[in-house]
Amino acid sequence: MTIPMINLLTGEKIPNVVSFRTEEQQLAWLKDKKRRQALEKQGSIPFIACYHTPIQTISSKLSLTEAGALFNLLFYVPLNAGGRLSHNGQALTQQDIQRIIGRKLTQTKAILKKLEQVELLLPEKEGRKKTYRINEHFHRRGTLSNQLFTKVIYPSERSHIHALPLTQAGLLYKLLPYIHYHTNIIVSNPNEEDETKIQPMTREELAKAIQHSPTELTKLMQALHARKLILTSSYTREQIYTIHPDLMYRKNSDGQDFYTSFLRHTFLFIEENPTR
Repeated sequence: MTIPMINLLTGEKIPNVVSFRTEEQQLAWLKDKKRRQALEKQGSIPFIACYHTPIQTISSKLSLTEAGALFNLLFYVPLNAGGRLSHNGQALTQQDIQRIIGRKLTQTKAILKKLEQVELLLPEKEGRKKTYRINEHFHRRGTLSNQLFTKVIYPSERSHIHALPLTQAGLLYKLLPYIHYHTNIIVSNPNEEDETKIQPMTREELAKAIQHSPTELTKLMQALHARKLILTSSYTREQIYTIHPDLMYRKNSDGQDFYTSFLRHTFLFIEENPTR
């Protein structure tokens, strides 16, 4: 909050002279300050680009579990490595991916087979081992192509994603093409520049777009809201879904503009005051 000052000699109102924060706001500000300082040391916010149109074309072909497995693998793409999946310089094998997604061998084979079928994963041979690349038509880390995309912030949120059930991670993946470029709200017109014209997707519209039942969507959204990755709010009896900007983000900036900082503080306040 800011407090103006009055010049008693002239009567002039001088705005924004004094400001203060509540205790909750101060804690949120300090937490965000530490985050910004860490990013300044890195020089930029690392991310992997997720291209809207290609993802929309294959999203309906994937189960939530399959989409969730792919979302987990996005955090294993080194910079400018042509989509090669690796960890600590070693290419990921089927056994590595099984460990990452937490599934049995038979389930892992079935998931990888489906991701290969839709060409999200491109298999390769390294000696006797089968390794994989992410198809850069869908996702790219490093040199970008000329398509609209959403950034998945990399790799700061890896622990959050790996802690999710694959179905919840899969829903996040399927939301990628519907994030508004400024507000981070899930909308039917994500590239609309006039914010008075954006159209938040209703539960039914979103369920239809990603081809899952409204009941299933509600349960998953509630779980992601509880994890503070999605903010669920009500407007004229409809739910509005907003993605945490430190997880997914679209602007060509460092994420420190006024609106994004405000949105980040909103998530922090909810995290620290869960009963409010």
